[in-house]
Amino acid sequence: MCNLNPTIEALDFIRGLEPKFKHNEKGRFLRTAPGTTMPLDHIPTEEDWGAYKNHHENKWAHDAFIGKTVEELLEWFERSLLVYDVLYHMSPKPFQYYIFALKIILDPERPREDHICCNSASVFLDLILDKLVQEPDTILPVMEDLLPTASYVASNQAQYDASIEIYGSFPSKFTEIRQLYATLQQRPDNNETA
Repeated sequence: MCNLNPTIEALDFIRGLEPKFKHNEKGRFLRTAPGTTMPLDHIPTEEDWGAYKNHHENKWAHDAFIGKTVEELLEWFERSLLVYDVLYHMSPKPFQYYIFALKIILDPERPREDHICCNSASVFLDLILDKLVQEPDTILPVMEDLLPTASYVASNQAQYDASIEIYGSFPSKFTEIRQLYATLQQRPDNNETA
């Protein structure tokens, strides 16, 4: 769980700023993902998971994640080799919520281990790209919030210790992401998904 100095919260309150944290019965959690307006206080419900029983990875994710905040699952997202498969096969609303775990992990201000970060960075870009190609309606509602992190990751591949030989070119992946996103924004039905 995130440990911020309570005086920062008090100063925000005095200044009339929206609190960064919200409290629930399990403790304190971020209201929004860093650098975004995406609310993290709506943990996906049973209804949000939809027909999760129809796919093995989605059922596993439901059983493991239901009722848990992004913060409670950060360690799993940092350490698991299954992140891509689990997120890719998730129902849309849980995907739109839990993808922010990767955004938080990749935040340049956050301390990290290089071997964790290179995998997370690659998975993040690959997920965005694959969702844009195969399930654009699942990712389009959160794309504006994901783009700054994707751009940062792509511009700083060496910082993530991600070898081009192993992970491919992050800048090339981001160029493809931008092109696909621009094309999808031109769709006639885009006003309904955005």
